Amino acid sequence: MKMENRLLGIVMGIVIFVTLIVPSMAFAQGKILLGPLKYADTSDEIGGKFNIKPTANVSARYDSNYFKDNNNERAVATYAIRPGIRLGYQTAKASIDLGYSLDIYFYDDIDDVPAGQPAASEDDYVGHTFELLTRYSPTNKITL
Repeated sequence: MKMENRLLGIVMGIVIFVTLIVPSMAFAQGKILLGPLKYADTSDEIGGKFNIKPTANVSARYDSNYFKDNNNERAVATYAIRPGIRLGYQTAKASIDLGYSLDIYFYDDIDDVPAGQPAASEDDYVGHTFELLTRYSPTNKITL
């Protein structure tokens, strides 16, 4: 739990840092304007587009020798469920995209579990994936 809070704090710090370094936001006439990018565009205003997208990924996999044991092969089915969300903000010259997914993995023994060996279901786990993508084009020929 402590590690998750620390990781979330680091990710949020990076997002805030990037948001301040890439142009600062200001509201004018009901549009979100990016002031520092204004010089690079021919128009007087640069309006932004904010989007939220839910994501989902479901997969299944079959391994005939899951534990890679030459003497005692065991078949295991792996099921993964990955719901998530993507938050993005895009203008003509810059974009930022933050993604999160909850990674849930279930393992199921297809063969009988030999005595004294762990069941594959003991490897079930829940993980988290964070992704941050940024793009900035100070001119039409340069993209950072």
